Amino acid sequence: MTKLALAALATAFLGTSAQASGLEGLFQTDMVFASAVNEAVTRYEAKDVLRETPECAFLDYKYFRQFDLIEAVTMLQPCMEGVSRRSGMNLKAEAGMVRPASEEAGPVMGVVIKTGEAPIASQGMRNLSYSLKQRNWELLGHPVLVRRASDEEAAKKSAAQESLDSCLLTTVLRKIESGADFIRAYGRCITSDANLKVKELRPAPGRELGVLALSSASEVVVAALNGTVSVNAENGLVTVLIIAYPETYSLPK
Repeated sequence: MTKLALAALATAFLGTSAQASGLEGLFQTDMVFASAVNEAVTRYEAKDVLRETPECAFLDYKYFRQFDLIEAVTMLQPCMEGVSRRSGMNLKAEAGMVRPASEEAGPVMGVVIKTGEAPIASQGMRNLSYSLKQRNWELLGHPVLVRRASDEEAAKKSAAQESLDSCLLTTVLRKIESGADFIRAYGRCITSDANLKVKELRPAPGRELGVLALSSASEVVVAALNGTVSVNAENGLVTVLIIAYPETYSLPK
């Protein structure tokens, strides 16, 4: 073989080796990039935080009886504390209204999970929403609503507050420690408001400072009645929850 042929063969061999080396380096770079992307996606993916939190293990057990709402909320507190520690959020479970009344159905009571100021796109909120979705938005047999601090502020005030603020019927402050006390002291302020069309007020079962209202007003007005009102009493400023029903329903006893 001539020197020229040997030189050409060597050049071809070295070129092939360099190309293979380059492809291998490119492959390794792609693998590193793919691994980094996969890790980032995995971190972003929502997880079932209720299943991963030991204090919440009881949520997926099978029980022989249905827990009432107050029992369920009490049982959920340690679970919420456990999730709070894992997520950095400040979660708290309360009994409350998860859906207002409509023409087809009365208001639905259930578990309200308050999250404080947690950003809606945060990992903690995504994990919580995913966990609840896995359980059809029910815990211990009760519907669940997640309420952030901003939602809480927007949803908490009842349309009846304006009626109470402008009411001149009550001139003497009385002690208000129950829904019945509130109705005796301020009930006429609400029932005399022609816009609210409240036909009946009754203490809410299972809630010390709660009142049920039956209204013949439109669905929009009935929905706006749901929320809290604050009134002056002998024992200071008192906040009362109003749960409204359309007139097509009989108030629960």
